[in-house]
Amino acid sequence: MRQMKVIDVVRKLCGAIEPIGRSEVDVKRLENIEEIGQVALEIVKDLMEIINQNRTSREDSVKKIVARAHFYLDEIQEYL
Repeated sequence: MRQMKVIDVVRKLCGAIEPIGRSEVDVKRLENIEEIGQVALEIVKDLMEIINQNRTSREDSVKKIVARAHFYLDEIQEYL
């Protein structure tokens, strides 16, 4: 049995988002886009909160987490 990744679970929970040009289907897909967008926004907020609350920490483990949060925000920014 294949182990699901978190992104697979999120996609399955939110549903299809690709529009197909049929109003009766695309109405639901617009709702799904809202869900995906809200998830993405909350994740970005969480990453920002980690950075903002821990940027001056001296603990090595915390610095690593802050650096990784920065990495992912930079990756997100590249897509925008």
